[in-house]
Amino acid sequence: MRNFYIQTDGSVTDANGVPLQYDSFHDVLYYANLKPGENVCFVGGVHQVGNEYRIKWPLGLSGTEQAPITVGSAPGQVAIIQHGDPNSDSPQDYLWSFRENNYCVIRGIQIKNFTYPIIVYSQNDPGAAWNGSHHLTFQNLYIYRFDILGGYNHGHAIDIRQWDGNWTAPHDISILNCTLDTGSEAAILIEGGVHDVTIDNVSISNIYDRDQDSSGDGITFNQRMFNPAPSRVGSAPYNIAISNVSVSHICRARPQCRRHRQAPALGDAPLRRPARSRG
Repeated sequence: MRNFYIQTDGSVTDANGVPLQYDSFHDVLYYANLKPGENVCFVGGVHQVGNEYRIKWPLGLSGTEQAPITVGSAPGQVAIIQHGDPNSDSPQDYLWSFRENNYCVIRGIQIKNFTYPIIVYSQNDPGAAWNGSHHLTFQNLYIYRFDILGGYNHGHAIDIRQWDGNWTAPHDISILNCTLDTGSEAAILIEGGVHDVTIDNVSISNIYDRDQDSSGDGITFNQRMFNPAPSRVGSAPYNIAISNVSVSHICRARPQCRRHRQAPALGDAPLRRPARSRG
């Protein structure tokens, strides 16, 4: 079983700091041929990143039920993945998107200044079609400022969708012990026939409606219509388990909300520890 360590300058080493042949986290995902049970560890500190970290995970890269692939902070450390140029005109619309990536665990990382940090979805576009991922766990994450970058009016910290009815929806997704702070529209969006989702011990705060379209929710569930009118067929999320979720300062009219008339500066949040389980 191999362990890969991503240094704050983007280089890749083994546990002893010996450089490996891969130049980046992207290279590890695409060229290291990760096996079930292997780990990718971001060392503690700030990882300033740009467009190279807008990564679609390799189609089908997966662990197993007994041996998931794990990506997270190095043991005993806290890694912060932060967009290095939040004032760029290029919209940083996601950090990582998952495509048929099953039995994977993302844990213990802080993510700052990405509009859509995590996307899990199924797709049916010409030349780009895949089923939804399943058995993904997002654990002990702190996600901050998922809004207003690159001209976007809204963002979601964790976005889980079935885009097309002909492809299997994401399912068996767990969001555990996470803190989702400061965004526009929704902290978590679940849309289409997504099912068997567990949300436990999650703190959501400071969500507002930047474009005043009556959004601004902690968690949003949407039915998705797949066929053109008039014979439209849709699917809605089901088997969603929510427990121990705290929500504070959710508003649907930012201009009328004194607290959100001036959004906090990008990247100004202090180092935070992820929410801890109450059990």
